[in-house]
Amino acid sequence: MSNHKRKRGQNSPNDESVTLPEEILHLILSNLNFKDLVTCCLVCLLFNDLVRESKAIQYISELEIAGLVDGGSASTLSASDRLNELLVVQHNWTYLKFRSTHTVRRPNNSLWELFGGVLAFGRSEWSDGPTTGISFIQLPSQVRGQLEPRRWEHKNLGVNRIRDFGMDPSQDLVVLIIMRTEPESVMSGI
Repeated sequence: MSNHKRKRGQNSPNDESVTLPEEILHLILSNLNFKDLVTCCLVCLLFNDLVRESKAIQYISELEIAGLVDGGSASTLSASDRLNELLVVQHNWTYLKFRSTHTVRRPNNSLWELFGGVLAFGRSEWSDGPTTGISFIQLPSQVRGQLEPRRWEHKNLGVNRIRDFGMDPSQDLVVLIIMRTEPESVMSGI
């Protein structure tokens, strides 16, 4: 690690290009992607110091390296706490060491989908009947501050014979694939 330590607000005598206040530089750096941040760190010692000292910028960089996206403003955690939480989650996924496990009983229906932390199952109104509804379970997440599963269901969506479905909870979207209920017409040749 470099022994170079610059007093806040001072640029080196040969560094005439950096005359903006550090708060502005920090704001600019926090909007760069990881590749550009690495380039900035190589170009200027002040930029390197700002990036290395900022937990917010480190968090943004670690998210991008992991291929993740920030969950938005719902989190009450500081940037430092978010960075630490991200590093714990990455470690736990690397070694498949989870904080908790939850068992979910699957109904006798073969349709299911897992997307965005929501597990959904097709449901029938009677045993071995056609799928006419969907049950949802939002799985617990310490990151979201939700420690218990949240459940809801739509027993009958007003359609018969759901063959398959897809969903994206982040877009409030469910797509149903429905089997045709009328028989195929039979053509006879003369």
